[in-house]
Amino acid sequence: MNKTKIAKTLMAAMIGSALISGSALADESMSQKASQTADSAGSKIDSSMKKVDGYMDDSGITAKAKAALVDDDAIKSTDISVKTHSGVVTLSGFVTSQDQAEKAVAVVQKIEGVKSVQ
Repeated sequence: MNKTKIAKTLMAAMIGSALISGSALADESMSQKASQTADSAGSKIDSSMKKVDGYMDDSGITAKAKAALVDDDAIKSTDISVKTHSGVVTLSGFVTSQDQAEKAVAVVQKIEGVKSVQ
């Protein structure tokens, strides 16, 4: 009877040890999968940020252009629409003279990130 208890205790210890080893291997496998998933997600986020970065640059340029036009007293900016695509700013609308149109173009050309003004 004593041998049976010892055998059962040894068997329980071996099974417990096997379960712990298996759990450690599973944890290592899960850790690798989690790391791979994190790397994949990181790459996707980087790609998305590059796309968003271009959009944010254009919207930032548009905002700066509108602010610059409003700040300039020589330009009646309420009648000028500003759109930006890939750093190219398009001004459209109405001004009272050719001088105002040229002034608007000159003001916008000075803004950082502006590649050209149409």
